[in-house]
Amino acid sequence: MSRRLVSRLGLLMVALATANAPAGIARIEIEPLWKGVPINQPDLWLERSGHDEISLSRLDFLLSEPVVEDAAGRRFTRANWFQLVSLTDPAEPVLIDELPDLPISAIEFTVGVSDAINAADPNQWPPSHPLHPQRSNLHWSWQGGYIFFAVEGRWRDVDAAQTGGFAFHLGNAPHRMRVRLKVEAPLAAPQTIRLGLNLEAILGDTASLDLTEQVSTHGREGDALAMNLKRNVEEAFSVETVEPLQLASFQKNAVPDGSAIGTPYRFTISRGFPIPRLPTDYPLTEERVALGRRLFADGQLSRDGRVSCASCHPAATAFADPQVFSIGLDGQKTPRHSMPLLNLAWKHA
Repeated sequence: MSRRLVSRLGLLMVALATANAPAGIARIEIEPLWKGVPINQPDLWLERSGHDEISLSRLDFLLSEPVVEDAAGRRFTRANWFQLVSLTDPAEPVLIDELPDLPISAIEFTVGVSDAINAADPNQWPPSHPLHPQRSNLHWSWQGGYIFFAVEGRWRDVDAAQTGGFAFHLGNAPHRMRVRLKVEAPLAAPQTIRLGLNLEAILGDTASLDLTEQVSTHGREGDALAMNLKRNVEEAFSVETVEPLQLASFQKNAVPDGSAIGTPYRFTISRGFPIPRLPTDYPLTEERVALGRRLFADGQLSRDGRVSCASCHPAATAFADPQVFSIGLDGQKTPRHSMPLLNLAWKHA
């Protein structure tokens, strides 16, 4: 298991927007448990109900379609909300608010995604989005569609006479999971709702899951093992605690309204190429692109004013320097490697 393992699977801030409602916040934390004890050590061997033990190397899943229900039965939903939860690579918290300022009685969410999202092109999302394959590694390139829930690891019997591995991947519409939990949380003040993911409810029963024979599933329709694991996952979540949430004060940067900025730049991209998350506080304009092109070809920063970025990074080679080692001002060879250019629209600095 990765050394980056932490006791919490991920930090989720779920918010359901409702028009003209006071702002409340419910933060949901999900913590992996085994027989009620948090999993907070890497490579931990977990004893099952029979004679064997398991150790997890991967536990990743996708959440969507959150719902908060108040005491009167009113349901508050949020569209286009997705979260990746990972045991070994915890996600950054997502802060969304505007929940109704009312006591809530239940929360719901889907483990998986809708049919429409499942069938759509995964490259429509920016690389940092939970649904982009590069971020989640939860998309089947060979058959299409998302893996909703993935758990992998190793098993051994008590005396280590037998060992093996397992990989359970749940996907496709029949194996989409819906979780509903009763919870009492007053949202007059922000609240943290800590959920437990009881892994022994998913993998702990040796009678229904014999790891000497049942070592993998890819969630094909009619797969009895996948259906059994689906039911286990739906029953594995529990509400552990509800506590007041202390939020640090912050202020969002104002997004320019577009006036006096310039002519919006028509950004085009080849089909199938990942869509980058372009800045909203410094948007692309025709004027800025033209200025960037001029600066790229401007030699004023060189010693004699003759060499610019474009001198070594021609457009004909996609702005890559064709030389392994940099060429000096007068054409002499140098021992320095050529400087790379990184497009920060797709690669963070």
